[in-house]
Amino acid sequence: MLTRIALRATVSAAFLLIFNTFFFVLGGRQHGTPVWVSYAFVHFSYVALLAAPYLVPKSRSSALFGLTTGAVAAAYFVIEFIVGGVFILVSPERYEAPFLTQLLLAGLFVVFFAWTAVVNESTRAGEQDSRIETDYLKRAISEVESIVPNIHDRETRRKVESVFDAIASSPVKSHHSLSVLEARILSAIGTMGEMAGSSNWQGVMSQSDALLGMLSEPQRQLKLLN
Repeated sequence: MLTRIALRATVSAAFLLIFNTFFFVLGGRQHGTPVWVSYAFVHFSYVALLAAPYLVPKSRSSALFGLTTGAVAAAYFVIEFIVGGVFILVSPERYEAPFLTQLLLAGLFVVFFAWTAVVNESTRAGEQDSRIETDYLKRAISEVESIVPNIHDRETRRKVESVFDAIASSPVKSHHSLSVLEARILSAIGTMGEMAGSSNWQGVMSQSDALLGMLSEPQRQLKLLN
């Protein structure tokens, strides 16, 4: 970990060292305002490039997010380096053209970077919702599956298996408005498991019927939402 950080720091410092060496050795320290404006914008673009990987939301798609935000930051840095370098070499007398041109580039970068960040965050939120939905279904299936072996009454076992089939055939897609109902279903499955543990077959049958009714409700609500 420390080696990776040290390597990143070395690579990051390399550009600053080379750029500033050429800037001050070839041009000296006496520069006009237009040159210092370009100098500042070039450094800003490089800092933005270095910061881009740390502004990526953590998710399964972090690598993809890093590529998109990194591409925007890299494109801005390359364009700014070329434009800023030209203004430094030309060294115009007035600062307005270098300042406004590079301010426009910086503004475009901020807009595109912000748009990319919004898209990435939306994707991350969608992934999180999908994970929550999938976790609910997996948990429900797993809990009912663990109950079945504890049921020794044949008719009760068939009823619980019908609950398992109903859950297994439930759509993976869900909606945040169904979270309360899904919590009730998980609670009812837990109650059914406790009844099965005490061999309360009548209670298990009754709870199974209640669950079958509850399991049809999410599908009905999803149809209304769609």
